[in-house]
Amino acid sequence: MIVVIGVLILFGGVVLLVSPTTPQGVARRFLQSGREYLAVAIRMAFGVLFVIAAPYCRPEEPWVGLTIRVIGVFTILVAALMLVIGRRRLRAIIEWALNLPPATLRIFAPIALALGGFLIYAGL
Repeated sequence: MIVVIGVLILFGGVVLLVSPTTPQGVARRFLQSGREYLAVAIRMAFGVLFVIAAPYCRPEEPWVGLTIRVIGVFTILVAALMLVIGRRRLRAIIEWALNLPPATLRIFAPIALALGGFLIYAGL
């Protein structure tokens, strides 16, 4: 499952690099439908999955499992913070991100590519 998430993140990084307005459009439709908490639930599920899968990720290289566990814990904490700040503030943060210029969004593409690549490596 870690590999599948890695492939999706890698694909998202490519899309962000090539056409940064496409993810913005998807996020706008997501926001307009009032599904902010679905994003929180997905983030929380990914975090839990990472923590559970960490011991099975390249056991011959302990740093890989530890890194996956840290990513999972961080993801869970961010999801919890998203719940704590409430819907109004969460929507404001999402709106701010949706108004970033395409050049700024492209900065995040290499991060997504690296994270996706690492998750694929860890899950194989």
